Amino acid sequence: MPLRDWNEVETVAKEIMAVSVEPFDAETIANARDLLAICRGCCPVPDDVAKGYWSTLCLVWGNFELEVFEDRVEAYHLEQPQLQVWYEQHIPGQEFSLQFLAELPKVSDETGIA
Repeated sequence: MPLRDWNEVETVAKEIMAVSVEPFDAETIANARDLLAICRGCCPVPDDVAKGYWSTLCLVWGNFELEVFEDRVEAYHLEQPQLQVWYEQHIPGQEFSLQFLAELPKVSDETGIA
């Protein structure tokens, strides 16, 4: 079922982190909050929010995925033929780089996603 809005995204993210068998560390939770705050202001609602393989949080927009770790956010461009990965080192409370912000999906007036 598609996510309706950013409030639902944040609710699902909090639930994922709260009920995980393997606990999320405080830095991953804080980095997830930082990322959600940035995305809420400039990105369309993601298609999915999920737990990663590790105790990480993933946001997915079609062929683009962000995975939040305790010390970084990884951006995956899943288009074929080659996977592209961007690593953004991040300490909770720190600003994200302009290059990373440029990687994020954007909302446009006509299509919803730029």
